[in-house]
Amino acid sequence: MKKILRQGSTKKYRARCAVCDTEFEYQVPDLIFIKKLNMVCVECPNCNILIQHKGNPSSNITTEQL
Repeated sequence: MKKILRQGSTKKYRARCAVCDTEFEYQVPDLIFIKKLNMVCVECPNCNILIQHKGNPSSNITTEQL
C-alpha cells in the first residue's frame, strides 16, 4: 500500500493570446507537443489558437484574486 507523505506542488504557467488578448493559466498536462515543428504549445481556451510554451512560471496572482 502506498501512502502519500507530501504532495509536490504543480507549476502553473501563464500565457496571453496575441489574437484575442485572453490571459490564462495552464499546467504541464495541458501542453501539446507538435512533432513536425518540434515545438511545445498550449491551446488558448477562448479562440483555440496554439501558443508556444515558453516555460515562464506564472506570477503570484491567482485567478481567484482577479
